[in-house]
Amino acid sequence: MNSDQSKIDPTLTPVIQNEYFDNNTLDAFHVINQSEIGKYEALRYRYLKEHKQHLFLELFFQDKLGEHLRTVEQSARNRLDQIMGCLLARHPAPDPKTSPLTWVWHMNQLKEQAHAIVVSELIYN
Repeated sequence: MNSDQSKIDPTLTPVIQNEYFDNNTLDAFHVINQSEIGKYEALRYRYLKEHKQHLFLELFFQDKLGEHLRTVEQSARNRLDQIMGCLLARHPAPDPKTSPLTWVWHMNQLKEQAHAIVVSELIYN
């Protein structure tokens, strides 16, 4: 090994490391819009930040993160409504007047199934 190769100046290598971007900078969107952020926006934000950091930083620095998150929120809500309609058609709910607790349980089960589908399709992809 050449002695010149062992003396590489680390300042000349363009490496992006996590410590360059502190959590205060990356959480700026979340703090500013915390009151306006939706459930699926928050899930997508966290997923991008923790698992798709390259895409997160790209959207963040191009100032497109908010638009992306709003699009995901709207798409997720539309898809949730669509799935709930399909699930209700396939598994009709009992009459809420005769058995309200059974109706609530049934609707919660369907909503949880729809939520799981939406999250897997739109948030964690």
